[in-house]
Amino acid sequence: MRERQTPLHTPFGPAVTALEVARGIDLTGHVALVTGGSSGLGLETVRVLAACGASVCVPAIDPIPARAALRGIEGVEVWPVDLIDQVSAQALATTFRERRSRLDILTADGLVRVACLHRPEPGVVLPALRQGRGEDRD
Repeated sequence: MRERQTPLHTPFGPAVTALEVARGIDLTGHVALVTGGSSGLGLETVRVLAACGASVCVPAIDPIPARAALRGIEGVEVWPVDLIDQVSAQALATTFRERRSRLDILTADGLVRVACLHRPEPGVVLPALRQGRGEDRD
């Protein structure tokens, strides 16, 4: 049996942009990591987070086109990483821990793509990102 959908009552219509939805949100001082942040929905996520004041880190397997896609967006850094490779993902976590004291926002669009392309053993990529947030610190 199907349930009847209940309309959501919001001030936003079908043509609203992510930036319009985020208007008035202040993310100054917040740190975000956006995998897949140089194209598609990830790129739009980076634009909105940066426009709201967040410092955004974008891991990318090929940093040159990623930097080109992100050119002109203030507060964004591109870090080279291959999320399929456990050593590379661990290096990202280590670099993140060295450069950032915290992680407030994580969007894992790129990790979804990695899971579709290659199914690593459980715990290969995500533990590295947990360490990047400082959960495994002594």
